Amino acid sequence: MLKAYGLAASLIVLAHLGITFSDSVWRELYRVSVPSRDDALRVEANMRLSPKDASTNRIVLMGSSQTREDFDVDYLNRRFRDRGHFINLGFSGNGNPIEMYMLTPRVVDMKPKLVVYMPFIGSLFRPYAYQTFDLYFDPNILPLIRSIHGWSELADRADIIAMGIFRRASILFRHRNSYQQMVDDAINRLVRGSPAKVAQTYAYHRRKPNSHFMQLIETHRKSPRYREHQYQELYQEAFRMMVQYLTAQNVLLLVVDGPTHPLIKHFYDPRLNSEYELFMSNTSTTYGFTRLRKSDLPEFRDDDFNDFTHLNASGRARFNAFIADYLQENAARLGLAQEPVPRQ
Repeated sequence: MLKAYGLAASLIVLAHLGITFSDSVWRELYRVSVPSRDDALRVEANMRLSPKDASTNRIVLMGSSQTREDFDVDYLNRRFRDRGHFINLGFSGNGNPIEMYMLTPRVVDMKPKLVVYMPFIGSLFRPYAYQTFDLYFDPNILPLIRSIHGWSELADRADIIAMGIFRRASILFRHRNSYQQMVDDAINRLVRGSPAKVAQTYAYHRRKPNSHFMQLIETHRKSPRYREHQYQELYQEAFRMMVQYLTAQNVLLLVVDGPTHPLIKHFYDPRLNSEYELFMSNTSTTYGFTRLRKSDLPEFRDDDFNDFTHLNASGRARFNAFIADYLQENAARLGLAQEPVPRQ
């Protein structure tokens, strides 16, 4: 029995080492993963597979599922060719600053030239529920939580924090749900005789029907989706600390307001727009990062979206053409290649 346990432990250690250090394994995991369902694993894969060449201008994209869905990394990499490489670390949720701050040390380890963070109204005004501690936990958030909410907040969340620490220590355990679902998918394809899995880039491909928009507007008319909450000060301080961390490491930051459907304004009190703008404007002035407001972006209409927060193919094409042009025209100021890049 001891030999059996020893063999099992050895296999687990070997599997852990293989997953941790093999680029081939991570490419395959990314290929068979599913956007939204396996976002944490996809973020891990993108970080581990980023170019190792120190001369590469890495541009890291951070934020919510808007970042995952709205940026066309293949297009941007073609536009910048060998002068820049884009890495998408967007994942489902609201892209709030707590998650972004927890991710920042690993982003800095990738030695990017530029970080692009794409928040929207929900990034500051959606209450925090701690679920992301399971997958994105970093202990650097604990002193910040204690400084604002006290030891009692940490005590109340002790079980979640402990699980976050355990998941952080074991990459096998952290993504075990994704591994299981990918195995189930492979078995189902084998049983059905389906072709090999093709890598998915986006989770949403079809526009929601008009009834979807109307139903959600009615649902959130009395109970707004985005609202003031007890963690606002924590969100704001986490954002400031993220900016300070990047600045200290000589990483430039570009904040781009995420495009949203024109009807999303029915989800919340319009006064939140003023609070969001005041905070972002004051913070950019204080810390000197560059910001593209929604008014700086192309105008997006109803038919540019799949739903309230995710662009469809046509909207995505316009957005990425704009972003590529902006980065190209401001390359020197943003620390990217100064030579003009041919447009496509």
